[in-house]
Amino acid sequence: MISSKSRSNIGSISSIVLLGTVLLPVLPAGAVEAWAPDVQAIERSGFDVDYTQGNELLYVREEGGTNLTGVYSRFAVADYKPTLEVCTDFGASFDCNKEYVDLDADPEAEVDPEGVVQAPPVNIGGTALLPYCGGKVESCIESLEIGVGEEEEFLPATYSGTTSSRSHFVGNPSVGVPSGVGPAIFNSEAAHSGGTEYTVKAALSFDYRNDQSAANRFYANEFSLRVFGTVKTTGGYGPAQAEVCQETPDNKGINACGNETQDCVYQDNGVCGVEHNLAMGTSFRVSMILTNELTGWFRGRLKAPNIEVLPIDAGYSRVVISGDPVEVPRFLATFSLAKGDPDVVGPLEDNGHGGAFTLFEAASPRAMEIVQGMRARVNDTAAGISTVWSVNSISANRATSGQGSSRCLADSSGLLGLVTTNAMSYLGTVPSYSSGFLSYKVAGLHYAPDGKTLNLGTYDLVMRSDVARCLYGFSRAPISATVSVVGDNGEEYVATTIVSEKDGWLKLAAYGFTFSEKEIQVQLRQSQIKTLTRFTSSALSSKQKAEIRAVLAKSDGNTKFICTGIRYVSQPMSENIKVRKRAKAACDYAKSINPDLSYWYQTKTTKAKSYNGKVMVVTKSPQGG
Repeated sequence: MISSKSRSNIGSISSIVLLGTVLLPVLPAGAVEAWAPDVQAIERSGFDVDYTQGNELLYVREEGGTNLTGVYSRFAVADYKPTLEVCTDFGASFDCNKEYVDLDADPEAEVDPEGVVQAPPVNIGGTALLPYCGGKVESCIESLEIGVGEEEEFLPATYSGTTSSRSHFVGNPSVGVPSGVGPAIFNSEAAHSGGTEYTVKAALSFDYRNDQSAANRFYANEFSLRVFGTVKTTGGYGPAQAEVCQETPDNKGINACGNETQDCVYQDNGVCGVEHNLAMGTSFRVSMILTNELTGWFRGRLKAPNIEVLPIDAGYSRVVISGDPVEVPRFLATFSLAKGDPDVVGPLEDNGHGGAFTLFEAASPRAMEIVQGMRARVNDTAAGISTVWSVNSISANRATSGQGSSRCLADSSGLLGLVTTNAMSYLGTVPSYSSGFLSYKVAGLHYAPDGKTLNLGTYDLVMRSDVARCLYGFSRAPISATVSVVGDNGEEYVATTIVSEKDGWLKLAAYGFTFSEKEIQVQLRQSQIKTLTRFTSSALSSKQKAEIRAVLAKSDGNTKFICTGIRYVSQPMSENIKVRKRAKAACDYAKSINPDLSYWYQTKTTKAKSYNGKVMVVTKSPQGG
């Protein structure tokens, strides 16, 4: 059996994989923990968990779980092995006061007192759990509010502190580098399943590269935000610490890692915050100050999300995110090729590991492959249900995955959109755009842990209205849309859909669909309006016909075609008959070109003399009124 204190490679100076011992906390009487994998029960059943021997425990992990802050320094030189170190003091030159040793020098040679060894630049990077805001503008958590009741009154939670660790550090807001502390702990009048304590983790991974020009040294790589319900317990715990692992059981070599207790949302000397389910029917709103280097798209675990961005200065903005938590079906399964399981996992070195687990991130194509490949093996049934509220940035390399060359979706000038779902696994990239559709792939198991109750899906897309107009070439007129859920064989599934546009944001949602591998497709539409050129006779002119054809050509997805004859308010009824005939002629011509639309002609009066005698044609979608 492999030790639960094993390490895991993270492959980047700006990431930390969280690993460590598993302790069983003592909970208050009557409290119910959130679902978590029970490794001991699996081993008692006769399965000896050891991924180095092919007996693997496959686990699809949620984002935003890190309770570790850590920064590392590295010389910017290839193959310099003894270079990765934990850093807690950046130093005046942002080099962590790192000393360079020339490994190629002869240690027996006489040292030239006037000789100067040119040290290579030092790059630093890691992950900062953001502090509670104080008196300066920096990346930090301003507040947590919890909405309760039918009126969804938001109650402010009270900040009660954080944890200690040797790997915490003080940043420098003037160059964007955040400070790193422990998780932020709050208390509220609103209760969850175990009490009134909540923990917020806002984690920003970053690099500061001294091998770049001064104007391009700070990089905000990824951001995650998660709210937990927690209960403080006591025991033989200690602070979480950033470390450097010299070797790992899965042959990953020297890498950044951490030592923490996996069952603790936060930990410190003698205490552990154990996760409890958030109460469904409550909402959460988190206000933060964040660096303006965080741009593009976000993904997450929210229902009915809202997002607000308010600039503070050239470097920072206030970001407020709110929404409801969602119930996420979870995946956990034993795996052994020797025992006949499907060959879907691959070699040891290809996967991440932590504790006893072979890990797959929920927001990844790899997790979707595992869920699909193991569906029959686990009887299409989830191992557990977690109540989750989280938001994560989509890194630059994943933001463009699958969405082709669309400059509209790849814009880095600000926050573009947020896509959220409760799917067990999902692609994790920006929605792809092709042939007029915005598409997003999700995968999950059909049944809840009881093997009978259906898992029902949620999907929300919040997108800046100007991004949608850029994609489709729309004007500033209102946008309508349809949302459909399509199975892997092309069949369409029924879902409750919601579409709205307000305050510069387009919001679309699909709720209540069941899981396998599904693609959620969004098609946006806009009403087309054209006032035809002035009539010179009772018949349509060639120019008017061309105008009608142009409107039809731009009306893909619209279903209604309305022709309105317009007369000035003081004109007699004979003029009304004339413009009605003109409207009918316009609709008859349009119907001869596209008989599949629904046609309607009518008359209306106007106080604008310039419109007297003209015909206006409009195409609309079913949601367009």
